[in-house]
Amino acid sequence: MGLDSDKIRHEIREYLESHGRTRSKKLADEVMKKVGSEKTVYREIKSMYNSGELKKSEKNRADIEYELAQFSETMENNFKILSKQLSDIAQYFLDHEVLIDDKKNPHHYGRKLMLYVQTMKELSKLETRLRIISSFPAFLNRKSVPILQKQIDDIWSKIQNLINQSRNDKLVSELMINFEYIKWVDAIPVIQKD
Repeated sequence: MGLDSDKIRHEIREYLESHGRTRSKKLADEVMKKVGSEKTVYREIKSMYNSGELKKSEKNRADIEYELAQFSETMENNFKILSKQLSDIAQYFLDHEVLIDDKKNPHHYGRKLMLYVQTMKELSKLETRLRIISSFPAFLNRKSVPILQKQIDDIWSKIQNLINQSRNDKLVSELMINFEYIKWVDAIPVIQKD
């Protein structure tokens, strides 16, 4: 492996790290702009694929995409972990929804507040992680990002609906003060007909 070969491999890695899965023609063109000829670039791509450093997706002979194998696995693991944590939060919240929606027993103020706070903090952390991960161009084309974002939005809307249905103005005001995300929720008390 010569000096030119090392430079070409470096450019291939750098491009794939920043752009993720890329068609072979686009990858070769971008690398050739910086270093190497078409023949040497394609030879290095093939060599990197044969060594297991690149992962190849071939839909047909004219549509071949490459991505870094290790980067792809790391990305998929991150999305699996986020998805698992989101489903755990949703399940925890749904399991305790009865407590929140309990109109007969208003003595659970502290438990309700802690349930909201705990769920909202965890959800905020996961949403921040998803934003950071999805800000990289390599993650923009992943189908997992919109799915995870929809799960997060569903949990937020569930929380907001329960807050809007709450008759306890003190609970609503505590949550509004402590969480920026829900400040736009209409906290209009439900008028009760006696």
